[in-house]
Amino acid sequence: MVQVLDVAPDFSLATRQAADAANPDILAWEELMWRFQLALPFAGAGEKWVRMTRLFLLREALSVRDLNLGADAAVEGSESEPNGG
Repeated sequence: MVQVLDVAPDFSLATRQAADAANPDILAWEELMWRFQLALPFAGAGEKWVRMTRLFLLREALSVRDLNLGADAAVEGSESEPNGG
């Protein structure tokens, strides 16, 4: 399961965590969710969610692909057929 946070540039995870820790509704929800969610083996004590390491950005992967396709087309266009064809 993945949780994605789309936040403002001034977002503070520490501030959010402190606010959540003081909110009885969030605490009740978290207690309920611990029945259904398991912590990862490498997570810290009481930690369900851990930061993931980004593997790639699709935008960058597509840009590299497009550059490579452009290079392949240039190579193909420069090859001449035998007998001047």
